[in-house]
Amino acid sequence: MTDIVAARLVPAARLAFAAALAGLGATGIVFADFALQWQPVPADIPGRTALAVAAGVLLALTGAGLALRRLVFPAAVLLCVIMAAWVLVLHLPRVLTNVPWAWLGFFEFVAIFGAALILTSFLAQDREGRLSRLFDRRAARIGLLLFAVSTPFFGLSHVISVTGAARFVPAWLPGPEFWVVATAIGHAAAGVSLLTGVLTRLATALYGVMIASFVLTVHVPDVLGDPASHRFWVMLFVAMTIFAAALTIAAQAWSARLGPLGRVTDPQAP
Repeated sequence: MTDIVAARLVPAARLAFAAALAGLGATGIVFADFALQWQPVPADIPGRTALAVAAGVLLALTGAGLALRRLVFPAAVLLCVIMAAWVLVLHLPRVLTNVPWAWLGFFEFVAIFGAALILTSFLAQDREGRLSRLFDRRAARIGLLLFAVSTPFFGLSHVISVTGAARFVPAWLPGPEFWVVATAIGHAAAGVSLLTGVLTRLATALYGVMIASFVLTVHVPDVLGDPASHRFWVMLFVAMTIFAAALTIAAQAWSARLGPLGRVTDPQAP
């Protein structure tokens, strides 16, 4: 059973990344702009509009590559490079200079980068070459740890601003503050599970369901309600990227028995 689940989760994660990146790239091209606070390029940089369109094209091509079997591994490597660049060049300087809430975007893309490492590690299996050997089990473990330390900060953002986060809860759900706190606990619990090696399969499965619910109940209705909004399209595709990351983490948890700090205790465990 676990082998079947893992075998299906890897291609599902790959295609989810492909759709999210293609969508985020298309949004950048159509609106000729970067992805707001998730791609915080200074407003006064020369040729900003052209750079935004070029960045959109790069993301769209990366997404297309992930959807094509012949290009999937180099596209996954490119995804790792792009996410690392976003973390180190766009988000880390803002964290170091104490830009308000910059840490949230930083950890979101640290988590996505970690998942990209794991996905590339899966795709590197049975491949020859020096580049493939870079993405071995150690790279996957690093990726899992990066994801695990990031998700509690997602939950912290909910707790710090319960009222602000409650505005995103669908109006038909009673008790919006309850759902904000509950999902904050869900974010933190996923990270703790991965760090301790306790109930990792259950935790990653539930975490994927939670992130999917955000996409379906919050971001899709927002886009349908205001399809001209750049912000809503960006939020949709960023949420889809995080969902793809969650699927990748679940694939790792279901393909091997994980111990504390992402250590694989039994690669063949059912």
